[in-house]
Amino acid sequence: MLFLILVTVIELIALHTGKVRAVAGFAILILFTITVVLVVITGGLQSPEVAGFIVVVLVASLLSGITMAVFYAVLGLLSVLILYFVTLKGMLPVSLVQLTHIVYSFVILINIILITAVVFFMLRGTSRSLQKVRIKEQEAQNSNRA
Repeated sequence: MLFLILVTVIELIALHTGKVRAVAGFAILILFTITVVLVVITGGLQSPEVAGFIVVVLVASLLSGITMAVFYAVLGLLSVLILYFVTLKGMLPVSLVQLTHIVYSFVILINIILITAVVFFMLRGTSRSLQKVRIKEQEAQNSNRA
């Protein structure tokens, strides 16, 4: 918990100095790392937290563009493959967190809410950009008529 507070303070300081891309990249890296750790401690590929990889890809596309989204999609795929082979070899530690059906359902619900929120913000941003383009197009047509 202290680590996350420290990271947040550092990111806020970096944002105030104009390092927006670096903060976005670091936030995505932290999100990916947290997702991997949660998947490992909650049962590997049978964990509902595996859906967190989708959240990471969506957040990466929103914050850093398609290149980072593809990068984290490939990284997520490699992580899942590694987890699969580690599970096959019996090298994955015993689940540190026992998930009841209620907790399992809650984690899935949180992932669905996060994915929905990210898609909403992506579509809202696209809609606003499209609206601005239409306004500029209308202004250009009006200036050409005059």
